[in-house]
Amino acid sequence: MRQACAGFEGHKRDDIKTAADREQTGSVSNEVSEIESRRRVASMTKLAEAERDAFLSKTRLGILNTVNADGFPIGVPVWFDWDGEVVRIFTVATSQKVKRIEADSRASLLVVNDLSELERWVSFDGNVTVVEQGGIELAEKLAGRYWDLRDPSKKETLAAWRKAADALRVLELRPERIRTYKD
Repeated sequence: MRQACAGFEGHKRDDIKTAADREQTGSVSNEVSEIESRRRVASMTKLAEAERDAFLSKTRLGILNTVNADGFPIGVPVWFDWDGEVVRIFTVATSQKVKRIEADSRASLLVVNDLSELERWVSFDGNVTVVEQGGIELAEKLAGRYWDLRDPSKKETLAAWRKAADALRVLELRPERIRTYKD
């Protein structure tokens, strides 16, 4: 059974005791100072627009975060295209992504660095619109970017997408906010 104390709703009593123990040693204030210091540094290390666009021009997966029916966020890896104004993703009309977006259009796309690179990321936050036209064109463009189309299995998948072109949709995210970070 959980016991709640003022300001600590939802935490177990043991968690509160641990925080109190750390506070007595002064480590909580040191941890807070370190976190605040890192936040100040992070706010000073944003990508310039040209750096952002160069970062996004490389082949990277994005994590599309949408809101599930129970109100919790759900993230899925996606291919994406950024033209400087709109992020575009393709999917099938019957996908869970489309169902979630139709119920709540708020979303975020997070694109991160490869592990061999310095830490960088770009996050696009905004509302997504489901567009019925252009799905196969975007799928073909992104397949050429993300796959080696000399691979017979990739060619077969792309051919299947072409046959089902009417079932493809484009998700357009027009960012209301773009957040960036670089190490």
